[in-house]
Amino acid sequence: MGYTSAVENFQNKPSDFFKLECTKPAISVLPLGTGNDLARVLGMGGGYDVKSRSTLVKALTKVNNSVACKLDRWSLYIRTDGSVPKHQVMSNYFSIGVDAELALQFHTERENHPEKFSSRFQNKTQYFRIGMKNIFGKTLRHLERSLEVTYKKDGIEKQLEIPSGTIALIALNIPSIYGGQTLLKTKDVKMGSGTFMLVSVSMTNFAGVMTGVGLGQKLLETDNLKIKYHCDFSVQNDGEPWKVKSPGVIELEKHEQGQQTVLQYCK
Repeated sequence: MGYTSAVENFQNKPSDFFKLECTKPAISVLPLGTGNDLARVLGMGGGYDVKSRSTLVKALTKVNNSVACKLDRWSLYIRTDGSVPKHQVMSNYFSIGVDAELALQFHTERENHPEKFSSRFQNKTQYFRIGMKNIFGKTLRHLERSLEVTYKKDGIEKQLEIPSGTIALIALNIPSIYGGQTLLKTKDVKMGSGTFMLVSVSMTNFAGVMTGVGLGQKLLETDNLKIKYHCDFSVQNDGEPWKVKSPGVIELEKHEQGQQTVLQYCK
């Protein structure tokens, strides 16, 4: 079970897990995985040693000194030709393009060769290697040739022009991605604002972001999005990648149950 589904299940029905007086308790996130982007944003760090008692004490101390804040949730619908829409919840980010392809290759290789991914450092090394291979090892698909992007503002549907050379399109809900990298300046991504940022990434942008010296291109701040795609693509939602068949439609809109309450630690 991934982060999104786990938090959804717990926060929507906490009584299934514990006897609590609070119907929707605030959630604290421990960085147990590889990317840990939400944990980083919430001040819980990028890594956690499950064998260390002192690390647990430090984490609980942070939780005790945290403040409650709001995190927007978004309903993600993906519908391929004639199929029932696939529904998920997006809390961190959703992307289509080369970064999702990278995540899918990373996931596949980790399943096939787990010995290469025995530590967080090895995971990051392999992720970087696969990323550079994707950038320089093959011809990348430019999304402006295969996607149609629209959004609604004041009830009117508007077309969005995708910049030439775009190899990834990301709906960004928090200011951290790819295990601690940033696509935009932190001040440009406001958690709990009721909107998300749509970001375009070119080959140059992607290489800069992966090495920590560049940013993506901000396209739009919105609370809804529709993407029509005409080729098979890799996509990822909160770091979980898969392939989608064409033709199809991807839609993002406000989640019916609104925001979730999370705990943020600030020094």
